Amino acid sequence: MQQVQRYGNDAAVLGNAAHFFVLPDKVQAEALYKRAQQAAPHNPKWSTGLGMLYALSILGVDATSKNGFNPAEAKGDFARRAREELEKSADAVMVGAAGTILSQTVVMSEAMSLRPKSPSPPTVDYAPLAEALLLKAQELDPANRALARALEEFRKSRRQLEQRRRELEKRK
Repeated sequence: MQQVQRYGNDAAVLGNAAHFFVLPDKVQAEALYKRAQQAAPHNPKWSTGLGMLYALSILGVDATSKNGFNPAEAKGDFARRAREELEKSADAVMVGAAGTILSQTVVMSEAMSLRPKSPSPPTVDYAPLAEALLLKAQELDPANRALARALEEFRKSRRQLEQRRRELEKRK
């Protein structure tokens, strides 16, 4: 934090500090990412970081639980505020980053649940939120092909996983 105090208008310093606080202090990380955005408003790196922070909060990812997921954090005030920020935001990069992280987590969780002796599936279905965020990001920035590809890949992966699930059910 000494560097932040010393170079408080340097977006790189602010963003690096924000990244450091993503797991242990999400409120501090959010404030630093927002300051980095103000210092360099045209650099998408800080919006991406903020979207990542919000997605991790919604998922309940923290630095204290054994498996990395904390249900209390996922239901907490910061996660609730993160959802609100994403809902009202017009920042396609931030919304897209959050949607991408959530969509990747959904696909990984669903794939793992198909394995024998797999860990229990998540208690919350994040797929609708992931898809809604990717759709919103695409609406905010229709020219961004990466957002369209992320949504296409998410839907394709989910269809493939559903097909695999049906095949496994037939074998039983």
